[in-house]
Amino acid sequence: MNTLIVAINAKYIHSSLAARCLAGAVKEFEPKILEFTINTPKDFILGEIFAAFEPPSGETAKEPAALCLPCYIWNICLVTYLVTVIKKILPRVKIICGGPEAAFDPERLLNAGADCVVCGEGEEILPRLLADLDNLPRVADGAPLGMDALPFAYADDIPKDKIIYYESSRGCPFRCKYCLSPATGGLRFLPLPRVLDELKIFLVTRVKQVKFVDRTFNADKSRALAIWKFLIENTNGLTNFHFEISADLLDSEALAVLRAAPKGLFQFEIGVQSTHEITLEIIDRHANFEKLAENVRAVHAFGNIHQHLDLIAGLPGENLAAFRKSFDDVFALEPEQLQLGFLKLLKGSALRAEAGELGIVAQDEAPYEVLYTRELSYADLRLLKGVEQMVETFYNSGMSAKTLKFLLEREDLPFDFFVRLWKFYKAGGYDKVSQSKQTVFKILYEFADRADEVKDLLREDFLTREYQKYLPDWLKMPAEMAR
Repeated sequence: MNTLIVAINAKYIHSSLAARCLAGAVKEFEPKILEFTINTPKDFILGEIFAAFEPPSGETAKEPAALCLPCYIWNICLVTYLVTVIKKILPRVKIICGGPEAAFDPERLLNAGADCVVCGEGEEILPRLLADLDNLPRVADGAPLGMDALPFAYADDIPKDKIIYYESSRGCPFRCKYCLSPATGGLRFLPLPRVLDELKIFLVTRVKQVKFVDRTFNADKSRALAIWKFLIENTNGLTNFHFEISADLLDSEALAVLRAAPKGLFQFEIGVQSTHEITLEIIDRHANFEKLAENVRAVHAFGNIHQHLDLIAGLPGENLAAFRKSFDDVFALEPEQLQLGFLKLLKGSALRAEAGELGIVAQDEAPYEVLYTRELSYADLRLLKGVEQMVETFYNSGMSAKTLKFLLEREDLPFDFFVRLWKFYKAGGYDKVSQSKQTVFKILYEFADRADEVKDLLREDFLTREYQKYLPDWLKMPAEMAR
């Protein structure tokens, strides 16, 4: 084996699309893929890499050999460390790094010991680099291949216990300044017949979830409808398909198709990011929120598609009051999940280049998350971190849906409710350690001053959870306590 591709994912449930795309492009070099997570001990990763290059007893090592490392914000610190150490223990192995964290800052990895950094897409350039490892350039530009020339990433391996990431297009029609998509240029599509053939493979294999990584899946309406119709007609009753869409682009024809989808077949992620007009203008994000809201409500009424709506805290021009309105605007749409993220100044993004003039200060190391802005102090963002934790714990989990709905109906604004809940949670010291599911229920009960009506709702919520087999004593009725 002389070509090893090592993917370091954020979580075990994730699979690396990049590693499989690269492996498919260099089949003639018999590549091997190793996958780890950012939580895997460093020494274990190093040991596995060393073992992969160590020749069997009695054989001579194949020279030269190549180690390929895709680099992203979640793994760049670990990858940089690995490159430094690998160069010491395997000095003859050529290290090739790629991915956005390599492409927009090649010197970091070259200084750590990488032999070559690929800027751009790797499928076209990597075979040529592997064919001449003794003459690697320090930086190599990977030209985009035609989408049909790209290999099917899962031709040899479909991990059934992980999320399958799949791309039917590259690029994005929009130019949002916080994103890297504008830096890649253009929008390219995999031929539709091939997409349908590959999706059929996932359906036959009965994987649990396929996540499209297309930045705006429904940028081409007719294409999106063709794929949705195909999946509806060929559903296996198990596989779920996740799409990032622009909900304001949906029209009556698209809604009619989506209405017919079996429950659980589709899942939508919709990036609202902000409803503050000044902010949207600064970040060059143009979307019709009224149309988006209308379509989100329509899909919600169908009752068959989970919708995840995204907000980004720390965007320029948005102070705490403006973000509060964005939060309440989105929460009013009743998404199955409200994902509250925080601005990251990605290398290669326009917003990173303009950060100084916009008054944005972020971490120097990945993930380059915002620390404060001209409009939001560090204390403000800490408060929003607390709101995020409360939304994840009490709303997105769905554990106490009926109780939470009751409590929210007594509150003027959802944002204020989650702020109060966070302050109560923090005052009780609950933020210092992880909480069990039972404790989460009890916290909500205490927050509501142990009201009987809240206790009744919590009991109902508790018993509807499949994992719960018995009531804790504090939730039992007097008759149940006597048994």
